[in-house]
Amino acid sequence: MKVIALCANFKVAIALWYQLHRLDHIDFTILISKASKKQGRIAFIWQLLKGFLGRLWPRDQCLAWQLWRAKKLHISLSALQDESTLAWIRQQAPDVGLHAIGVIYRKSILDCFRLGILNPHIGLLPEYRGRSVMEWSLLNGDPTGITTFFIDEGIDTGARLVLREAVDVSLFREIAAAKQFLFSLNGVMFAKALEVLQPSESAGLCHQKPEDGKRYYVMSSLFTEVARQMLPASATSETS
Repeated sequence: MKVIALCANFKVAIALWYQLHRLDHIDFTILISKASKKQGRIAFIWQLLKGFLGRLWPRDQCLAWQLWRAKKLHISLSALQDESTLAWIRQQAPDVGLHAIGVIYRKSILDCFRLGILNPHIGLLPEYRGRSVMEWSLLNGDPTGITTFFIDEGIDTGARLVLREAVDVSLFREIAAAKQFLFSLNGVMFAKALEVLQPSESAGLCHQKPEDGKRYYVMSSLFTEVARQMLPASATSETS
């Protein structure tokens, strides 16, 4: 199975490489590109250089260089959904893309991947779509978790759910720390989803419909504080 990770910077790209490149039967490649046409080329190059020199350990800098020379790391100075970047993706004939860049995908890029683009969403679909879904789950007294699914052009409405897993965040005292923990599991969830797809590309898939569940929006600071107090560790620290 040919997999391309769609990344915005070196740090995310190298982290995913460490977690995924040894999976059986996976041909893994990384694409780093601009998220938006609005960012100038010089600004993007400067951002990459700062990330490469300032946020990578020397061994990771060497690894990035080796991956680039081996054509396992491709850097596009165009936006992800520019035709030049899409042409490179099509040339690779990938089966699966991994979402690790801040864009909303259009059909033109979704169609480049035979199976689609996987996204680990930090909410349990279809019940929790949209923004601040971990906080809304806490506020409603529902389990928190991650759903890895194939993206479509909507907001968390992709029909094919590959993996749906509850993740406990009760040990955290702050909302930001709990969310960061869930985001840190992206590589783990990608690996699990790819393993599910290996025996059969339809194995383990369940489906959601657009009318299923709800779409949530960014939670207000007032409600966020209430959600924080729903964390058992937070409540314990405030009463001790």
